[in-house]
Amino acid sequence: MLRTQAATDALTGLGHYGTFYAELDAVRAVGAVGVLVIDVDDFRAFNARHGHPGGDRALQDLAGVLSAALRPGDALFRIGGDEFAAIIPGADGPSALDVARRLHRAVAGARIGLRVTVGAAVGAQSEHEASVVARADRALYAAKAGGRDGFALNEDAPGSPAPTG
Repeated sequence: MLRTQAATDALTGLGHYGTFYAELDAVRAVGAVGVLVIDVDDFRAFNARHGHPGGDRALQDLAGVLSAALRPGDALFRIGGDEFAAIIPGADGPSALDVARRLHRAVAGARIGLRVTVGAAVGAQSEHEASVVARADRALYAAKAGGRDGFALNEDAPGSPAPTG
């Protein structure tokens, strides 16, 4: 029981940051993996309007919506206050983007008062997990720069450095 509590986010029941990286490392060791980074748009303003209890309920609802929209074998984690991540084993670019699109649409249709932006990347077996997460994060920020409430795929080669200037 203590091990489960230590590996689980108390609010959503999902795995947390540490379990995300452990699972990503295990899946990546077997082959290609899609990583999705999901961020709630304007969550600070939502919390200001609805209070922290309302924000907590919305995050719990969001966790349920995102989990239900994933494919069997995919895994969802809460890796920060209003940030989630999904691991998509065996994904290629089109399938990772398809899952990102499905998650985005599920949230938009859920009537929970939240909108999300999703960044996706696909990592090769040889790519370090931090690298594929960084590329998914860059896709997330590209989608946010394009107006938020959307999704994007980072198609940089695995291990590519972040663009400068």
